[in-house]
Amino acid sequence: MEPTFDNLVMLKGEHPPVLLIAVAKDKSMPPSHAALLKKEAKQPFMFVNLPTSNHAIVSVADRALCAIALNDFLTKFGAAQKLQALQRGSRK
Repeated sequence: MEPTFDNLVMLKGEHPPVLLIAVAKDKSMPPSHAALLKKEAKQPFMFVNLPTSNHAIVSVADRALCAIALNDFLTKFGAAQKLQALQRGSRK
């Protein structure tokens, strides 16, 4: 795909908080790519591997793990309160 984006270069430099969600059954991107990104990424960075999901699809079995990772990421980087406020505002 064009233009290309070098994820490794971005993660090795200064960047905003990143949550990398890798999937074990990804046929589009080898697990070694996610492992390299995980190894080389500077903080702020979090990683979760979904063991039964495919590329771009969270399986039913991995939904709880994905939800926990998202919650942890948002909590750690202070966005959880902002998200909750946005959700409360949309209910009014």
